[in-house]
Amino acid sequence: MCRYGTIYRSNLFGEPAIVSADAGLNKFIMQNEGKLFEASYPKSIGGVLGKWSMLVIVGDMHKHMRNISLNFLSYSRVRTLLVKDIDYHARHVISSWKHNSIVSAQNEARRVTIYH
Repeated sequence: MCRYGTIYRSNLFGEPAIVSADAGLNKFIMQNEGKLFEASYPKSIGGVLGKWSMLVIVGDMHKHMRNISLNFLSYSRVRTLLVKDIDYHARHVISSWKHNSIVSAQNEARRVTIYH
């Protein structure tokens, strides 16, 4: 921000982009998404995440996929099925840590999410 200011043009992931660290502009954009602005990610992100990723699809298809995801992960389902499983695995990983040892957050997050 010291070098370029709060709003500047750049290239991110090989594509031109406008970068904003201006709170007022960001709020305006978020309030007008789908009206004046359409959120999107560079094509290279789609290549990594896949063409049906929630981060890649836009418009009506995004809304449809979001509704499917929200229905699948309803509060009662999450509470009864997933939270207990996540809690068990997180406790298992944490209990394996040795007292006063150095822990790599990235490796431990991977252990929790991949269930080593």
